[in-house]
Amino acid sequence: MTVGQQVIVLSGAWIQAVGTVAATIGSTPAFYFPQIISKELRIVGNALQALGNAMEAAGESTISLETTGNKIQALGNLTVIYGIVADIPYVKKQQFEIAGNWLQAFGALLAVIDELKEVRTELLSIIGNTLQSWGNSMQAVGGILELRGDHVTGQNLDVNGSWIQAAGAVIAALGQSQEEIRNGSGENESS
Repeated sequence: MTVGQQVIVLSGAWIQAVGTVAATIGSTPAFYFPQIISKELRIVGNALQALGNAMEAAGESTISLETTGNKIQALGNLTVIYGIVADIPYVKKQQFEIAGNWLQAFGALLAVIDELKEVRTELLSIIGNTLQSWGNSMQAVGGILELRGDHVTGQNLDVNGSWIQAAGAVIAALGQSQEEIRNGSGENESS
């Protein structure tokens, strides 16, 4: 991997982490933001996540489960954005957000699987992507429960899942930073 590719991948990881935190803040009712600000934070946050995931995929020199997972996560973020902004009934909005969260969970899981098959695994990346997959899954289940009328449990799962995903994104970005530092010093195999 060239230095330019390393910069793209590392920048993408941190852009995704910032986007995840922004979307999480927008999804947390305890902050008491006006609804329009919460909505904008969720839109901008998911857009940054999609951009970051796309950058990570574009920066890789080979096709792998991780690059495929990053592309799927970006698609998931775009699906969530559509659910937020589309002029469609509430049930359809929720269905798009649920589908987007499942896509993100699946994409993060692919990244975990890819990391586990490496000779020198990056523990922070495994933990971070596992947390992201878990958090997105909680958000999807929360959305399903909300559609079924259990708004309290659904919202609690959504908020807690958002924070778990955000923690995972930051941990994964730290893992990516560690990997790129190691790659830059020649300690890891080059791609």
